Amino acid sequence: MKKTTKNFLDCLEEKEIKYQCEEREGKSDWVCVRFSGNNAPSVEVQLFFHEDEDDVALRSFSIVRVPQEKAAGMLTLLNSLMEEYRWVRLCLDGDNEVTAAIDAVISADTAGPVSFELLMRMVGIVDDIYPRLMKELWA
Repeated sequence: MKKTTKNFLDCLEEKEIKYQCEEREGKSDWVCVRFSGNNAPSVEVQLFFHEDEDDVALRSFSIVRVPQEKAAGMLTLLNSLMEEYRWVRLCLDGDNEVTAAIDAVISADTAGPVSFELLMRMVGIVDDIYPRLMKELWA
């Protein structure tokens, strides 16, 4: 297991947060964390700790599925939300699902606290924007 992954998992365990983890030889280690939301039913974040141990990628996939006829309006909303929430990139992926992303440079020493901070920011932002995403779908 990569040092960055281990240090992040130590941080989760210290805070008694449950997770799934997969060590992938020759690839990024994968960690998945799920939280109950106040607005969203749940927020799942997947973290990928790069094999070079110098960066982490956080992704929240499939936040909402967007019918093709609502795609243009959703893209406009996502662009607006990215101006409001500078920590995440929001996109409509090839499956017409909203995805949130954060990428960061880390080291083994910073992997735990930095990745945890970014995880909590992403969870908070996804939960916060969820009602606006749903409103766009219902419009």
